[in-house]
Amino acid sequence: MVKKVKSDLKFFYTQCGEWDAVVSAASPLEACRDAITESKTKLGKDQKMGNIVLAMDVREEVEKQNGSSISVFQVNGLEDNHEY
Repeated sequence: MVKKVKSDLKFFYTQCGEWDAVVSAASPLEACRDAITESKTKLGKDQKMGNIVLAMDVREEVEKQNGSSISVFQVNGLEDNHEY
């Protein structure tokens, strides 16, 4: 359980390859980057990684339920000084 507070962070459900996670982040792109970094730390660098990573804004999906809350990025395009 998480207490609601005023914050720029949102909850995102993320999925890529053989794993999924819920992370808090300011944007879908940041959520994907954070989730990939966390997956490498927790699951190891030898895990199977898909070609795309998906992020869904949980609150927006619950409120609107129209699919507009889903963002998809190519894993290779998320490098920006990150090692995956």
